[in-house]
Amino acid sequence: MNNNNCRNCRQKCVVNESAISCDACQGLLHSSCIGLSDSDIIRTRSKSKAIKVVCNLCNANMAQFKDFKALINSIQTDFLASLNQLRADLENQVATLKESLINQPNNQFEEIVAEVMEREKRKNNLIIFGVPEQSSSLNNSQRADLDQSAVNSVLESIKPDPAVPEFKLQRLGRFLPHNSKTRPIKVTFGDESDVHKFIREAKKLKGNPSFGAISLSFDRTTKQIEAYKQLKQQLDARIATGEKDLKIRYVKGSPKIISLN
Repeated sequence: MNNNNCRNCRQKCVVNESAISCDACQGLLHSSCIGLSDSDIIRTRSKSKAIKVVCNLCNANMAQFKDFKALINSIQTDFLASLNQLRADLENQVATLKESLINQPNNQFEEIVAEVMEREKRKNNLIIFGVPEQSSSLNNSQRADLDQSAVNSVLESIKPDPAVPEFKLQRLGRFLPHNSKTRPIKVTFGDESDVHKFIREAKKLKGNPSFGAISLSFDRTTKQIEAYKQLKQQLDARIATGEKDLKIRYVKGSPKIISLN
């Protein structure tokens, strides 16, 4: 648009006493287009700058700007309210968490420490199931010697190294002469690695006619046994749904379900 045209009527406007500039865009306006007489124009020019004259377009834009500003203020108010509510919720959650930690029973921590210590105590132990008990006519020393020989034969049949490492053994549970149930044997080595070596080779027992009924296991705590049972249930459930080639394997000392594929 020509800068010499009136911003309201778009007609030519001459800079004289009958014209005035828009205070927003500096465009010219006819006095008649804004409802002012020439004398009104003169008085307006002589008054304070606080008196503003704007064209129709600038007036419409200013109205839209005010609406937009009001919308921004409303959004800002809602955002600050939401932020304050979120902060209050987080503060409440933190306070609740602190309270729960403060009131946490000490026995839970003690149970964890006791479990760790128990696992540490058992880590060098290997449990052997299925080694037949000897006659009740023998004394404790004689039965212990026969158990020592039987365990040595079992370990010799699957030994991963040239020689079976030294070990101590103990039948678990009380000896009852007329009890048909065979008590497991706890074998204690000098190093945890020996336990893992024999566990890895235990599958060889299945192919040995003399030791096919014998199995080996880690010396697990009650919690470990329960966790293993739950893992076994998960394995059985997955196999029942059609998954194949799944086995439980120990990874860094913990049982995991892995795929053999």
